[in-house]
Amino acid sequence: MLIPYQCGDGASTRGSGRAPAYLKERALEQELQVPEKAIRWHDTQLICSDVQAPLIEHEILKMIKSLDDKRVVNLINDLRKQTVIRSNIMLKEHCLQAISGGYFPITVGGDHSMVGSFAASVIAHEAYEDCGLLWVDAHADFNTPKTSPSGSLHGMSLAILCGLGDEDYKSLCANRRIINPAHVCVFGARDIDETENQLLQKNGVTVITMDEINRIGLDEAAAKAIETISTPTYKMLSFDIDAMDASLVPSTGTPVKGGFDECIFETISVFKTLGGFIHAAFAELNPTIGTPEEVDKTYELYKRAIKSII
Repeated sequence: MLIPYQCGDGASTRGSGRAPAYLKERALEQELQVPEKAIRWHDTQLICSDVQAPLIEHEILKMIKSLDDKRVVNLINDLRKQTVIRSNIMLKEHCLQAISGGYFPITVGGDHSMVGSFAASVIAHEAYEDCGLLWVDAHADFNTPKTSPSGSLHGMSLAILCGLGDEDYKSLCANRRIINPAHVCVFGARDIDETENQLLQKNGVTVITMDEINRIGLDEAAAKAIETISTPTYKMLSFDIDAMDASLVPSTGTPVKGGFDECIFETISVFKTLGGFIHAAFAELNPTIGTPEEVDKTYELYKRAIKSII
């Protein structure tokens, strides 16, 4: 079942919250249909948080002209955080509904602040710290409010799942660590902040960078990733479209050069065969960035990524 995450407030660049509506307009569920598997959308009204946010912030800024820049930024960030948390509460509920109905949940975003979907799958399967997580991304998303240069919540989501970071944000995971960092593999990273890298090393997260993948080859790197995530009973996948090379996915908020080509889809299809696969999430398609042709180009690869796990 496709579960929409209609929020882009976790990112510095707005617009990804409109992706679920765009995907529905493109009839994604029809394009994903395969024999013996009925793909359908969760019965959710598509109302994007991104739509009203700029207007709301404009009105707020008019009211707080007397504040200095830092206080304004902090206020705006707090408002965005509250939107992210509310959106995740709904996402978590929708994922739990899908699982209780016997469906495999596929979250489609939306930015990468979608921790509620992972929390729902862990809770439903009682998989606390017994779940391997493959995080395919140009970024590690392992910052905290103390280490993040931007303060953007989509760059803190993996840390939250591992029990680190903002207390309000962690409430989505019952304020506990739901993923053991030793069972996490960040795959394809090439843009990691220095303090973030220190935090990853301190917590024992396996990071396989694009430099390493290019050096040892995709097959050997995938085997290393499988070794990291295969011990737990359950498995989950998180795929950020910016894991792909920037030239291939122009319609995303934080593209990075030197990423994956289309060979990654075959690699992902291997992970779903490990057993205990309970959740997949796909993030950061932004249909407001680029020309219609560029959006279509990014959509086609986003769709192929989802197809690779069905």
